Amino acid sequence: MSNTNTSAQQTLLNLLPQNPDFDSACDMIDSDDQAIWQPIIHAICEKHQIEVTPFTCINGWANGIFALQNNLLIKIVPPNWGFQGSCEIEALTLLAEHDLSVAIPRIKASDNINGWFYIIMDKLPGTSLHAIWNDVPEDNKILLATQVAQFALTLNQLPLAEKASADGELVRPWAEFLVEQKENCYEKRQKQGLSEPLLADLTPFLNRVNYQPRTDLFNQGKVCLMHTDLHPGNLLVEKVAGHWQLSGVIDFGDAIIGEDTYYELGSPTLFMGQGNKTINRAIINSYGLSIDVNEQVAFQQHSTALCLLRHSGEMNYPLKQVPGCETLTDWQSISERFFAL
Repeated sequence: MSNTNTSAQQTLLNLLPQNPDFDSACDMIDSDDQAIWQPIIHAICEKHQIEVTPFTCINGWANGIFALQNNLLIKIVPPNWGFQGSCEIEALTLLAEHDLSVAIPRIKASDNINGWFYIIMDKLPGTSLHAIWNDVPEDNKILLATQVAQFALTLNQLPLAEKASADGELVRPWAEFLVEQKENCYEKRQKQGLSEPLLADLTPFLNRVNYQPRTDLFNQGKVCLMHTDLHPGNLLVEKVAGHWQLSGVIDFGDAIIGEDTYYELGSPTLFMGQGNKTINRAIINSYGLSIDVNEQVAFQQHSTALCLLRHSGEMNYPLKQVPGCETLTDWQSISERFFAL
């Protein structure tokens, strides 16, 4: 390691605090104070021999994201949720050899300093779908939802599972994963401020619903890479011939390799479908699934249970996104709205 790299490494060791508590990590990540971040960004660029340019803090996300003027992004993930940094690096590394129809970030460099992951990656062109979603006409929403589901299907079909490290964060032995998530579900959702009626119905709902992968109907026993967080904030679009088209997918920090591809459907259905049956059907059909009337209730229950058992995120936000859910007090009624068909 050169003297320059050694100096930059030491600077990062000094500036990225080891084992910060949760509140301290949040305060740091939420700050756009250049006095805090300038020496950190400078040291990262110096270490990897990247041109140091002015940068912009992109706030509002769980990690520090910094846009440099040379079309690079630096993403910094605190150790408190470091698995997201590890998952993103693993997923993007696995995907680097594949050409997808939709752009994804390409990693230039990455490292782990004091438990803080950072990733230097390309800054993808395009407009955040989150910024315009409410103003997009319904026919264009259907088009975008279709493209997102097709991207998810393409991603899920890539032969990546056998290439993933068994010791990494991506691979989730599914039976063990579901047990662990259920054991922690009540306490986790309680800490996140879920209402008392919904907390009271949480365990009874999970106890009576079959949310095990159904190889005869759902995913045919396939183990695959899933993004799991395909909501408008992680989608980039460009206007082509008067219509918004999906152009990029970012943030693979919640990616996992698992057995139940229905896990992939939660985010686009809740945050793009928002209870709209036509958009929900477009997502499901474009994902290669066919849910007839006899399977509808099982599909709704299964999918809602997986949302409750998610390894990241909270439930109050989707309850606000899907009209009519905020006043409901049981998960069966919510499942009928979340995944309305």
